[in-house]
Amino acid sequence: MLLDKFEFIPPENYSGFEPKDGEVKVIRKKYFQYVDLGTIIGDAPKCMLALYDYEKKGKVKKANPNTWRKYIAKSAKKWYPVESITEQLINELGRTLGFTMANSCLRRINNQIWFLSEYFLNEKETLYHGADLYARYFNNDKQFVDNIQDDNKIDDQDFFTVQLVEEVFKQNFGEDADDLFSDYIKMLIFDGIIGNNDRHAYNWGIITSIHTNQRKYFSPIYDSARGLCWNFSELRVKEMLTNHENNPNYKKFQNYVLNSRPKIGWEDKKSLSHIELLKLIYHSETGITKKDFVYLVSDDNLNRCIYVINNNFKRLLSVERRRLIVECLKLRFKLINELFD
Repeated sequence: MLLDKFEFIPPENYSGFEPKDGEVKVIRKKYFQYVDLGTIIGDAPKCMLALYDYEKKGKVKKANPNTWRKYIAKSAKKWYPVESITEQLINELGRTLGFTMANSCLRRINNQIWFLSEYFLNEKETLYHGADLYARYFNNDKQFVDNIQDDNKIDDQDFFTVQLVEEVFKQNFGEDADDLFSDYIKMLIFDGIIGNNDRHAYNWGIITSIHTNQRKYFSPIYDSARGLCWNFSELRVKEMLTNHENNPNYKKFQNYVLNSRPKIGWEDKKSLSHIELLKLIYHSETGITKKDFVYLVSDDNLNRCIYVINNNFKRLLSVERRRLIVECLKLRFKLINELFD
């Protein structure tokens, strides 16, 4: 839902626990301008803006709005405010793990918390979403691709597979295909680490330039809100945490981690979980070596993630939610590492 200006759209649910005033930086009206960045996909309320933020050594000048960074601002549609805060957390965890993430921040506008994702295209670049590339493969039938994604009765994994993506890249990107595919696989590994179940074909893409001699490159990872208890109320968080701490084998917690599923499948496989997909990628070394895969989920990287959760988000998330997210990550890292045996 694209808005002409910031306005309060009531979310479907309130998660409980909202950061105190001052914990999320407030945008002053004179320091942003509405801009047109083109068509934006998605149901969540969104605005497009140019924003001034002081940068000590940057090129951004307060007196020149043309230098201000451009953002897509998104408000929580389903669970306010934790949906937005969790998306920022997931982005910071991605950067901590070494993935190329879209720059982002949280800002308070009209007393409401918004997630801001920096617009990463320049005027000479175009983003081709995964859906655009699939459509090319299916005889330019974009409606067919959209119908698969929009129909809840259809499993995306039955149509869109890792092998299909590799074939699409080879058909369209020539000598760039292998590098693009490697970055695509890294994105799938990141989704498996955090349990993101909403990496549909509009949530990734390839960036090309009008200069035909420039290499194509995989987009920064963006729209990664659906993971790490993003849709848990504080009541549900406390209930699950208490039961898990009293019983490490608590079934609901185990199932929450084990049953997360990607949108992408694998040839001749049915209904894969994230963990099952990562097992296939690891053992076949599809798009990544075993050594590089193992490094991504090392104990050191897990500890770095835990530090980010408990320091950067100390005042943005409740104590109980941070503890539960840490437990989720620990189990996900453990399960992934068991694939290496």
